[in-house]
Amino acid sequence: MLSVLDVLTNQKCVFVLVLCLVVFSLVASTESMDNDDVEEDNDEPFIPTNEWQQVKPGQAIPSGLHVKMDLSNGGKWAKLMDDGKTSQKSSLQLAPDANKEEEPAPNDIKGTYSIDELKQSLKKMKQEKKEASKETSEDIKSKFRSMDEIRKDFDALNLHQETDVEVMQRLIATLRLKTSDVKEKLAALQDLEYYVHQIDNAVDLFNIGGFGDVLKQLNNTDASLREEAAHTIGSAIQSNPTAQIKAYENGLLTNILRLISDSQQPIPVRKKCLYCLSALLRHFPYAQLKLYENGGFTELRNVYHQEVGETIKIKIIQLLNDLVTERQTTLLQDEDTHDKKEKLKQYERLPLAKLIKEDGWCKAIVDALQTDNHGSREMVLQAIKSIYPTCSQKFLEHGAMDAVLRIKMEYKTLSEEEISSNDPDGYYTLMHNLVSEVIGLLKNGPKAKDEL
Repeated sequence: MLSVLDVLTNQKCVFVLVLCLVVFSLVASTESMDNDDVEEDNDEPFIPTNEWQQVKPGQAIPSGLHVKMDLSNGGKWAKLMDDGKTSQKSSLQLAPDANKEEEPAPNDIKGTYSIDELKQSLKKMKQEKKEASKETSEDIKSKFRSMDEIRKDFDALNLHQETDVEVMQRLIATLRLKTSDVKEKLAALQDLEYYVHQIDNAVDLFNIGGFGDVLKQLNNTDASLREEAAHTIGSAIQSNPTAQIKAYENGLLTNILRLISDSQQPIPVRKKCLYCLSALLRHFPYAQLKLYENGGFTELRNVYHQEVGETIKIKIIQLLNDLVTERQTTLLQDEDTHDKKEKLKQYERLPLAKLIKEDGWCKAIVDALQTDNHGSREMVLQAIKSIYPTCSQKFLEHGAMDAVLRIKMEYKTLSEEEISSNDPDGYYTLMHNLVSEVIGLLKNGPKAKDEL
């Protein structure tokens, strides 16, 4: 086997290899000793001969010998140079493989280090490692700043974390400033709308006096601000009874109804106002009654017959459907609670079934099936199911069966395509099932009832 010195002729590379091999030899020979201690020196002198002799652990050898290392079993051997004399030059080779014949001795090189020098360097490295390990946790902590110190620096930089109420107060201040332009106020309303989705924040909006500032924007000359104000108020009062009551007490109903009825208002403004009105009325029987007393249902009927587009018309039908469904759900509640009794008493004061029948909503709902929009159709079909007890006869008179049968054929085809593409529960299949349910209701449903 060729020695390492036959391949490596660069003096620095050889030194690195020698150092690595010596370290490996020292670690292997001290397995039974403490890992942190370097093996003790062996005082027994090493007498070199022309034959290979194993060097004992810790035993010093004269310089200028021929040395080899056994990387398989550990250990090292040394002997005199081939001329039988020691030399200032030294040689190092790896122990040969057991299955191969020993290769000739390597060439001599210059500038090598003795084993004693290497051992001293290793001992120094371990000593430095020990000293570094003695560093205490306090020493480490002293190198870093505490969280209290960091917080103080943040406070000095005025990096205070605002609460939700503080943020809303700042946004409301923007609405109050006369110097704020439309973009600033619009951004403030949009940010405010995000915060008031949370129930507590919506109530706090009233408590800090900010609701009035948002309500004023419904009268702003800029349409985008009127639209966003209605959106923000609707988000604040939706499914929030406390906010609903406070909003009604602040005159929201009349302001919103006025904008919805105004044909000069842009469609986006009227649409957001309708959203706001729906948020106010749902599960708030008192507001529903006041809408009726102020002619609100008549106004909604008039709006429906204006050129307001399909979206607003479908939203009005959806609102009626929600009010009817709300009553039916309350009536079907199992528990006979005080809250249920009070709600039913309030619902009785509003003749919703009579309004739907006399204001022409039965025909309007059937006509709405002419749309090609699948989402709008779904909403109308749901309304037919809910309002059927009131409009059963009117539905048949205005051609509801023919309209439903027509769209059933369309959804039958679309449903078969979904099923063939391994999607048996797709949207069109659900729509086909809904249409079939409505057809069955129109054919065999109960007689008309007016107890809504």
